[in-house]
Amino acid sequence: MALCYDKLADGGLMIAFTDWRQLPVTTDAIQAAGFTWRGVGVWDKTGSARPYKGGFRAQTEFFCWGSKGALNGDKYSPGLFRVPPLAGGKYHQVGKPLPLMEELVSACGQRILDPFMGSGTTGLAALGQGKEFTGIEVCEYYYQVAVDRLKGG
Repeated sequence: MALCYDKLADGGLMIAFTDWRQLPVTTDAIQAAGFTWRGVGVWDKTGSARPYKGGFRAQTEFFCWGSKGALNGDKYSPGLFRVPPLAGGKYHQVGKPLPLMEELVSACGQRILDPFMGSGTTGLAALGQGKEFTGIEVCEYYYQVAVDRLKGG
């Protein structure tokens, strides 16, 4: 995260998805990297999320967000996004739905950096909004999946 901090413009936003198990360490990492931790948003996966017998449905995923210094912009964005998960045709095990990423990317500046690109959904959202996109992916297979998707293949 500190490497991302160095690349981010002053006032820029950072967003990191996490589940409930990693929520505390994610917020700590954001602050340790130098970001001003601004809060936690919620992705409500709706009733189509995976149930647990005898327990509660895993219906939410969280994103922690922060900024590099003071916030820029004059737009207000929601903190809860009600978007069903992908029912099929997923390119990555933890792939996010394009409508969700379009909403999040719209809250960000003109340049988007995704250091955990996976299958490139954030890139599709960014390019679809006319924004610049840089993606980083350590797994060669998913890197190629993302490149193919971003090229329209």
